[in-house]
Amino acid sequence: MEQDKEKRLRVLSQCVAEWQNLLKLNEWNIVVSIGTRETMGKKNGNISYDRENGQALLTIVDPKEAIIYPFGYIEEATIVAQLLNLRYEAVNDDSNVYLARANKIMANLLVELKYNSDAYHRILQEMEGVEEPEPERPPVKKTPRVINA
Repeated sequence: MEQDKEKRLRVLSQCVAEWQNLLKLNEWNIVVSIGTRETMGKKNGNISYDRENGQALLTIVDPKEAIIYPFGYIEEATIVAQLLNLRYEAVNDDSNVYLARANKIMANLLVELKYNSDAYHRILQEMEGVEEPEPERPPVKKTPRVINA
């Protein structure tokens, strides 16, 4: 059992290293751990950090205890969401709920794009019914007319 946990940590650490590089977080020393539902509450992942020392602890819930959302539970997406939280400091601050939520959505899209090059086109198709706001137009400069009498 302990051997399985060590193997799992190794796989998670490799995944973190890959996304850490892609998200330009190489200056951070990120340690990965596996948490339990009891210690993590309703979260599938959590990241805490010490910016001054460049240290972070990324905890992923044991997959057997993960909360399954409508889009499913994708461990890699949880890792990416936590790294985005670190990058944009959407952790340990309830005022950043919307940023954290946006990071989860972006993480799912990034992971899907990584594994499915057709995903971009599918996402565009799904968005076809969504109206885009009109771009702002600069004010028209009115030049006075000179009337020759």
